Amino acid sequence: MDILIGRGQMAVQIAVVTVLIITVGLIASLISERDLLERQRLIVDLEEANAELRQSQAQLVQAGRLSALGQLGAGIAHELNQPLTGIIGFGSVVRKRLEVEQHPLAPQMKTILA
Repeated sequence: MDILIGRGQMAVQIAVVTVLIITVGLIASLISERDLLERQRLIVDLEEANAELRQSQAQLVQAGRLSALGQLGAGIAHELNQPLTGIIGFGSVVRKRLEVEQHPLAPQMKTILA
């Protein structure tokens, strides 16, 4: 069954099809543009998160260095205080003995331990 279409109707159909094709193309373009913008936003977010991670890592490394330096300082202070405590203790005993014996070096020993 052949249906004959007149030239006017054919032109209208072609125009409708053309409008539909253009509309579909515009919609696809808008979707692609939206996807592109979303991807660009995601890339920016990812770069920002990556920069924050790098900064956090650098801060952790610095904190580790400072912690090691603090532990080193505490160890050095301990190693210096140990013999000094013995020297001061022994010096106090000597000072008391010198004072009891009224030795001429007793005032100097008192000055040293002050």
